[in-house]
Amino acid sequence: MKKIITLLFILSLFSYAQDRHYWDQAVGGKTALLGGIAVGGVRDYSATFYNPGALSFLDKKSMSVNFNMYGIKDFSFINGGGPGIDSRYTRVSLYPASLAGPLPFIGDSLNRFSYMIYANGYSYVRVSERYEGYSDVIPTRIQPGLVNNFEGDEYLVNQGKLDALLSEVSVGFGYSKKIADNVGIGFTLLGAYRDQTKQRYESYVAYDTTNQRSASSDLFLDIDYWAVRFSGKFGISAEWEDLKLGATITTPSIAFKKASGGTDHASVMSSNVLVDTTTGAQIDIVASDRQ
Repeated sequence: MKKIITLLFILSLFSYAQDRHYWDQAVGGKTALLGGIAVGGVRDYSATFYNPGALSFLDKKSMSVNFNMYGIKDFSFINGGGPGIDSRYTRVSLYPASLAGPLPFIGDSLNRFSYMIYANGYSYVRVSERYEGYSDVIPTRIQPGLVNNFEGDEYLVNQGKLDALLSEVSVGFGYSKKIADNVGIGFTLLGAYRDQTKQRYESYVAYDTTNQRSASSDLFLDIDYWAVRFSGKFGISAEWEDLKLGATITTPSIAFKKASGGTDHASVMSSNVLVDTTTGAQIDIVASDRQ
């Protein structure tokens, strides 16, 4: 027994893998009440995700369903719309749901198999701002023999919008074997599908109200990314009358490149913002690319 306890303490050391931990989004009834701290004491089929070794101690062949239907996100961006223009985003969000249960057609009292489907990552942010006012943002353009342009303050119309979405759904298949009356070990194969998009749009217009001339620039950015990856989780769990212990090791993710990909597109357009200092000729810029 001393060797087992010593081994559990050694294995309890953790390190960060290539993706974040999801303990801030609890799945499973008891896990939600404990705030995600369920590696040692979880005793429902959410153990497929948290600690597959604990599946050995489950007696009931039932289904576990969990919904966490709450969450408020509040973001503040100081000077997000420019100097002195703060941006704020507040949204009530629907948070992860999970479905887990046994695979009753295989296994026995010492060998348990389970499945789990859960949404372990969701985030959506939308920020939109618009500014109208007067400011001298373009230097006066002196044109010999012609009327000077952009003297004094210009009328500005600036606006921007940001949309960012992250969604991730995982499926796990767990196996656990009881190697002693008080100790169980297990392994879960995890597969995840991640979908991430981002759109950013910025528009700037400066209008010379005296000579009815304008200068403008636009920026558009669009990123669409999706990926399928696999990882494994090894777990060991032990319980006594007054004590429950558990430890897990999660492997780094392996990407399934044939089912992953992405596109990104960026374009910049500028009209009458730049001029040739020697001739005073207007310079327009157009840049666009997609991969």
